[in-house]
Amino acid sequence: MKKRGYSVIEVLIAMAIFLFGIFPIIGFTFTSLRGERIAGSKEEAARLTTTVVDYIKSRGYENVKTITGGGFDETYELVLKDDKSAFITKDYEFEDDFYGNKNEIFVLNSRGLRMEDGRAEFEVHMNLVDVELMKWSDTNGDGAEEVSEWSSETSYENVLTGTSNKYIYGETGINTQDSQKSKELKGDKFILGKVLFKYTEKAGEAFDKSVEMQFVISPIEEWR
Repeated sequence: MKKRGYSVIEVLIAMAIFLFGIFPIIGFTFTSLRGERIAGSKEEAARLTTTVVDYIKSRGYENVKTITGGGFDETYELVLKDDKSAFITKDYEFEDDFYGNKNEIFVLNSRGLRMEDGRAEFEVHMNLVDVELMKWSDTNGDGAEEVSEWSSETSYENVLTGTSNKYIYGETGINTQDSQKSKELKGDKFILGKVLFKYTEKAGEAFDKSVEMQFVISPIEEWR
């Protein structure tokens, strides 16, 4: 029997069809892997930001209130430890501000972020704020809450003293400390803060990714 093989042209056409079909699949695979890595880095950055907030809140209200003062705005540069297992702040600045020493207390696990060639830092912003009762009046009748339609609620009556006031905490907030021996509504302000974590995985590049987290510390969140 006479056997017939494939010509060079037929082989080339078959290869072209194969490559035409396989290239989009390869491109989609690489795009998916890159997207997964970026999403993983973002998730890890969010976890690190949460850890920073937890470190701050763990100091307790009175300590953080002292640190906050009239306002607190600091930036901390992160560096890898020699064994590249975790991040610490440069010159232990965070420990110095929040713990009063430069011992190795503040440590962030480095898994999930490829920072060998990149860099990262986080900002901490905090202020003392009054907690004030507010009421909303739908002056437009459209059901949408406009900022201008919110005003102070001055008719709040404290059930303990019978005194009317617009503050829960702050200028004339509720004071639960027995040592004050006061019948007036006096109390501490809340601490309103945020942590902004910024990073880049590219050497010498500007920060191209960030995660922001806000937090509140109330006067009742105190060490006992």
